[in-house]
Amino acid sequence: MSRPVSSRWFVLTLVALSVGCYQYQEASPTAVRPDATVHVVLTSEASSSLAGAIGPNATSLDGRVMSVDRDRIRLAVTQIARAVGPEEFLQYEPIDVPTRGALTVSVRSVDRVRTILAFGGILAGVFAARALSTTPGIFSTTAAPASGSK
Repeated sequence: MSRPVSSRWFVLTLVALSVGCYQYQEASPTAVRPDATVHVVLTSEASSSLAGAIGPNATSLDGRVMSVDRDRIRLAVTQIARAVGPEEFLQYEPIDVPTRGALTVSVRSVDRVRTILAFGGILAGVFAARALSTTPGIFSTTAAPASGSK
């Protein structure tokens, strides 16, 4: 029994979405837009001033931009990297980062070339596996007689 064509396209769409490759490109702190996913490297002054909200020794923040103005970036923070101690993972905790306290801001975007190559590689593997599994003689299905049987 074969699957309907619509379910095959659904599966292919899920595979395409799951193999998305991302890249980070540096941007000006005031040039980022709401809903962008960013990685912000903090200055030592910003790390010290934010210590009450995010804890000590923070070196960078990852999250989604909620809003931006010329003085601050409001982030829904998902990860805090630290100079000393383990990384901390959060559930979109809102934090205001002063724009002058952002040493660098990198914006995540889809790397189309790598995504196409990854998806093409997966499709090639699926077609090769299907061709090998349906070719007679590749995988033997005849069993040898059991030992001790006459």
